[in-house]
Amino acid sequence: MNRKARMSITLVIVVSLAMVLATVAYARPFSENFSGNWVSTDIDGSYQELSLKGYRDGSAKMWFHDYGASICGLDASGLPYIEFDGRGRGTYDPATDSVSFDARGRCLTPHGARINYSVTFAYDGVNDALIDSAGVIWYRAP
Repeated sequence: MNRKARMSITLVIVVSLAMVLATVAYARPFSENFSGNWVSTDIDGSYQELSLKGYRDGSAKMWFHDYGASICGLDASGLPYIEFDGRGRGTYDPATDSVSFDARGRCLTPHGARINYSVTFAYDGVNDALIDSAGVIWYRAP
């Protein structure tokens, strides 16, 4: 095999390897940075849980539970006391290392209000945390 042929084959291998690595790098941030279970304290002081799951095509699913959602009502002292469940589908944006969801949930009362909402989570790599579009910081669940 002559030198030009070897150089061409080497170039094809290097380019192919670079494409594989680029694909892995694209998929990797979502699964490592976002997928899993998260907890936070909401702005109103209530405890929240979040579960995120990402897929290779960049889509994602979320489950959210707020143990005292102020949007659902407040007790006599002005504190939230009604729980809220939400679920949604979203997409990962590698340019901003964030994932955005369109979700639907409901207040957990016999005739609880159904609420549509959108939320974005950005990854904070320094603290291995998420910051949502309301400014709430989410930490990995123990």
